[in-house]
Amino acid sequence: MIKYIAYCRKSTDEKEKQVLSIESQIAELKEFAAKEKLQIVCFLTESRTAKSLGRPVFEEVVQKIERGEANAILSWHPDRLARNSVDGGKIVYLLDTGKLLDLKFPTFWFDNTPQGKFMLSIAFGQSKYYVDNLSENVKRGNRQKLREELLEQQLRAIVAKSSLPNSWAKLWLERLDKEGTEEKANSENQVTKFSSEVQEIDKKLDRLLEGYLDQIVDPQVYQQKKNELVELKIKLKEKMASISKNGSEWLGLMRKFIEVAASAAKIARAKHNGEELSFFAKKVGSDYSLDNRRLFCVYKQGFATLAAGAPYVPQGKGAASAIPDDPFSSKLWTL
Repeated sequence: MIKYIAYCRKSTDEKEKQVLSIESQIAELKEFAAKEKLQIVCFLTESRTAKSLGRPVFEEVVQKIERGEANAILSWHPDRLARNSVDGGKIVYLLDTGKLLDLKFPTFWFDNTPQGKFMLSIAFGQSKYYVDNLSENVKRGNRQKLREELLEQQLRAIVAKSSLPNSWAKLWLERLDKEGTEEKANSENQVTKFSSEVQEIDKKLDRLLEGYLDQIVDPQVYQQKKNELVELKIKLKEKMASISKNGSEWLGLMRKFIEVAASAAKIARAKHNGEELSFFAKKVGSDYSLDNRRLFCVYKQGFATLAAGAPYVPQGKGAASAIPDDPFSSKLWTL
């Protein structure tokens, strides 16, 4: 008479959602045994991985088979019995010696014949391949994660080196406001001066025209003098337009630079902000490249000066700066 040990296993570190829980395996095996009219002498269960040796309950199953307390095993699938070559070999050896007469699986066909044992060996081999491949994928994933972490750390260093202390940013913005006021006043004075010169040219053109109409001024002289005055008027108006358009443009660019530089240290220290960090890194540098696992970039104008002598300060240690003692050093303020 064939007597079966029902063996159920669920690894605590198994990630496959499709593997049934031990309770579900027991229920399925009971239903299968009833359908196939199998005699089960006991149910043995354990929550251990099968990828390595040393499962006490599995060893108990083997010992019961060797002592003749049972001569067959019922399990959900061959991978519940073994995911390593040694345990798989034990099952095949028990079949070869005749101590194990049968194996039953609701999800796998087995017959105690050379063909059946060959198919069983393939199933055990596939289970071992799955474990080995999963392990290699984990290792590969860990290596990739380390590379990404190293890259991120270097990216944070690049951003941190281009930072401006908040206290300095405040001073710079105050000075910028002051210079903006002075710039506006100077621009208005220049525009007023050029406007007066344009008005004077208009008067000269009117007098020149009157002299020409009264035939006091020779036509050739009139045309030559008119061209000179019109050309001068055009140049003055171009200067006025340039002052109106570009007079304060540098102030806006400088303000944006200060705000970005002041945010650099905060961005570099923040956690779990990879996307924001990458976006911010494009603001301070370009032409990023890797050489022997070291990340390099070309700092953009202004940030290159900040980064020139700035050591990277690790998270929680404050912002790094390249800054001389004087926040208004010409080296910095003329970035």
